[in-house]
Amino acid sequence: SVFNASISNCTVFKCENRFDQDIAKMFERFQKGVQFLRDDNDKLFKGRLLIVIKDIPSADSKTIFSEFSKKITSFCRDSADKNGKSESFVMQMYKDPTSIYIEPYPPLTHESFFKKFSVLQKQIENLPIIHGNDGIPFLRHMKAIMARLTMKDWNSNLSEQIVESAVEMVQQYTESVIKFGTLTISKTFKSLERFDVNEDMEIIGLTKKETIIVKNSDVINTLLQKLEHICSQSLKRYWTIFQMVD
Repeated sequence: SVFNASISNCTVFKCENRFDQDIAKMFERFQKGVQFLRDDNDKLFKGRLLIVIKDIPSADSKTIFSEFSKKITSFCRDSADKNGKSESFVMQMYKDPTSIYIEPYPPLTHESFFKKFSVLQKQIENLPIIHGNDGIPFLRHMKAIMARLTMKDWNSNLSEQIVESAVEMVQQYTESVIKFGTLTISKTFKSLERFDVNEDMEIIGLTKKETIIVKNSDVINTLLQKLEHICSQSLKRYWTIFQMVD
């Protein structure tokens, strides 16, 4: 749940039609888990929490909504620190109270069940994009969180780990960064490991906001020139060694 909350736009939490002891215990487990992944990264824990209370007839919706709201408010209040700031998992994982929704859902066979899902879909699609650049930052953040949870690394700073990962990636392509001021990225293929040279590439300069087209033929010719130079050097070394042996 902590992992989902850290990277998802919306986490759907399904509840029975009453706030019983099982839900209270589950909340307590979440409370313990969220202590392990606290971070101030502005890309994490930006989603919404949707608490779905299932199988609620329309006539009972207001009563159930009121009951759950009071229970969650009480839970957040009981988890406050000495300064009165809530340390509940709800506020740690979702931060903004306006991002928490309680929604009684009718039985599956009811027509309004699917109408509510249509409304939810529109709300999610209208959310601001947190991870841009075609998902590469999202992948980097997700890997960092998964690694931290797997290794049970509760002390390191997640934001620093993500920055270190980005620096390591840039170090792999130092030559491209120095020449062009950016990583070279293909139009149809983006990778953190290699670049595709089977087609023309488009890059954006950092100093001047202009598009530069790198033709596939130019890339191949440059590679061939480097290969020719390497072969020439190898032949010279081979000839020198041959003469010494002779």
